[in-house]
Amino acid sequence: MSTDLKWHKSSYSAEQGECLEVAVSPRAVHVRDSKDIARPGVTASPGSWSAFLHLIRVDSKALAVEAWSTRS
Repeated sequence: MSTDLKWHKSSYSAEQGECLEVAVSPRAVHVRDSKDIARPGVTASPGSWSAFLHLIRVDSKALAVEAWSTRS
């Protein structure tokens, strides 16, 4: 992973920095653990990252609504 990346941490991150950091380059999205930045991170294509975010934002909400509506 390039050391020239500009890393961004969520504003929701705890004071101890317990969060993921993301850096975006023209051809890849890089993700690392903010508690251990020396450890290798993960790199994904922009399309894969977008699909991942969609899964989290949309599909997980649909699953939660479905689970709630089927409660006895």
